[in-house]
Amino acid sequence: SKTIIKKSVLYEDEFMLVLNKPYGIPVQGGSKVNFSIDDALSYLCSDIENLRLTHRIDKNTTGILIIAKSKETAKNITKLFKEDKVKKTYWTLVIGRPKNLVGSIKASISKVNLNGIEKMKIIENNKKKAITYYNTLESKEGLSLIEVFPKTGRTHQIRVHLLSKNCPILGDEKYKLLKIKESKFYKSKYKMHLHAKSISFKLHNNIYSFEAELPSHFIKTLNENKFE
Repeated sequence: SKTIIKKSVLYEDEFMLVLNKPYGIPVQGGSKVNFSIDDALSYLCSDIENLRLTHRIDKNTTGILIIAKSKETAKNITKLFKEDKVKKTYWTLVIGRPKNLVGSIKASISKVNLNGIEKMKIIENNKKKAITYYNTLESKEGLSLIEVFPKTGRTHQIRVHLLSKNCPILGDEKYKLLKIKESKFYKSKYKMHLHAKSISFKLHNNIYSFEAELPSHFIKTLNENKFE
């Protein structure tokens, strides 16, 4: 795991480290977590004292993760995320096809407890709107490749928003449509196909822009289903 993390470094300068986070590794530790990106920070940099996470992506989401090399940089980057000054692009493969191929999803999300399982759910609440823009790049039989631009960063936002459009993310075990269990894409065991593909922001008058390659399982599914 440590070498996988080391290999996933895309960029490094005096202020930050940028990773293409591998599949299945959580960003932060927890009761059931035996290895996280947080735990791996000491292998990435000798000056471990000051390495700080600036944002999070889900355990089974891959792609860009920015780690700050000082408290101050962490504060600055976290602020940029909060103020929507970070341009983020995700790629995802979803089951089905959105009715509108291009559009926006604006719906509040809140944590609920369903039979002892914590889940995020769309709720009627106009105070804290979560906003996701999307664009369908290509559709094949039963699957669509979608480019997603989240404007806000709520927990599981992309997953819950796409599910609300009847387009659950391929391999997402937590947010899926109960109606279409027969789909061949539910029958086989797929990894989750959600990837933080690119990110850009301005810091110290520099424009930082990063792009992370798709993980192998994502590329394999694209090829198997003859996506261009």
